[in-house]
Amino acid sequence: MFEVLDLVVVVVLGLILYFLNHLKGSIMKIESRLNETIKNLAENTGEMPSLNGLKDEVLDIVESTIENLQPPTALDHIAGAVSQYFQFKLMRDMNMQDLPQQLPDIIETAKDVVDGIRND
Repeated sequence: MFEVLDLVVVVVLGLILYFLNHLKGSIMKIESRLNETIKNLAENTGEMPSLNGLKDEVLDIVESTIENLQPPTALDHIAGAVSQYFQFKLMRDMNMQDLPQQLPDIIETAKDVVDGIRND
């Protein structure tokens, strides 16, 4: 009679055969779709757009963009002045107004950090 181990081996082999059969079917479907795609690409010899056509489209886009440009309004100028004020205030609060003089020290500190990382 069959033992439990024999039964397990038969079931596992049956599952393997089932999955192999399923994979074979999937591969055949993919192969047929690939062949159809290759056939469609071979039949479809579409025309490449001319460079003049592309040039005209780009020029149309640029012209429409330039036509829609508007000069800055008073609100734009006010927003620019306010943002410049806040940038100056932030730099002053972070002691960044002396940044050009501090730059060599910052670079030297960064080099020391990198050398310390390399030596570890």
